[in-house]
Amino acid sequence: MSKKTKSEKILDKSIQAVLSAIELYNKPNFAYREESFCILMTNAWELLLKAKILKNNKNNLKALYIQALSKTKANQPRKRPKYKTTRSGNYMTKGLSEMLDQIIDDKNLKSNLESLIELRDISIHFYNTNPLFQQEVLDIGTASLQNYQLILKEWFEKDLDKYNLFLMPLAFDIPKVFDLKLYKDESSEIQKIFNFIENNKRQSDVDSKFLVTLKVDIKIERKNEGIPVTFSESGVAVYQDTEEVFKKKYPIKFDELKIKLKEKYDSLVINQKFWGILREIKQNPKFYGERYLDYNNPRGVKKGYYSSEVFKEFDKHYKRKSK
Repeated sequence: MSKKTKSEKILDKSIQAVLSAIELYNKPNFAYREESFCILMTNAWELLLKAKILKNNKNNLKALYIQALSKTKANQPRKRPKYKTTRSGNYMTKGLSEMLDQIIDDKNLKSNLESLIELRDISIHFYNTNPLFQQEVLDIGTASLQNYQLILKEWFEKDLDKYNLFLMPLAFDIPKVFDLKLYKDESSEIQKIFNFIENNKRQSDVDSKFLVTLKVDIKIERKNEGIPVTFSESGVAVYQDTEEVFKKKYPIKFDELKIKLKEKYDSLVINQKFWGILREIKQNPKFYGERYLDYNNPRGVKKGYYSSEVFKEFDKHYKRKSK
């Protein structure tokens, strides 16, 4: 068995940091959940970038050191570079922010990591108790996890398929929509971070394969279908936005349905027979569903929509036009 290189050893540490971040985030009754995740996830990214720099520089540790002044006291160029040291005398290594500018070109990936760093910094140096902070960590963290897997595959031809990598928001009191009152109740320090993250979201590149943020919306219902979930190409479980799920399942409005039916069937007439068939169809959630016009107001006006499967039911009653 060949000995691991420095780059490979650091990469292993990075992966362990990711797994630790997820494990702590998913622990029940853990008060330091979001803060721990931000600290460990930024650490995982820092180690990943260091592994990449070492790989690109034939595992020469000097590639990670922070260079001191390049000139002597006499203002002459140094023949050999001098590096900064810590209080103990060890060489200081580059931090995540510095390495971002050095090797990350993608705008979305950089914005996601900058947002994660801001959340990490406020976690370490300040305190937060606001549900909006929890929501930002979930959205930024889930996107960061997916980005991590994409980069891991691209740079090191590794994947994390053997791990179930997803973040489960156990705090069900996380707000589903932005709450201005919660925002105003926060300190000016936290508000600045929210504004910074929102600005990053607005400037995201729609053509990038990387994500600035990934909106996570969980809707718990007493149905057998459970929580809608899909898996990204990199294997991350992504909980779908419930409004988007509805639109995909029931894309057809009633006015559109009538037009499509007249286009498809010769013998279809809007009469008593038609309304009777439609009443039966509305009893089957496979063909019909209702949603509020304002999705965030469950006391508002409802409107019915139909799935594409509904035409199979009409095929039983009407003859299709010949092509």
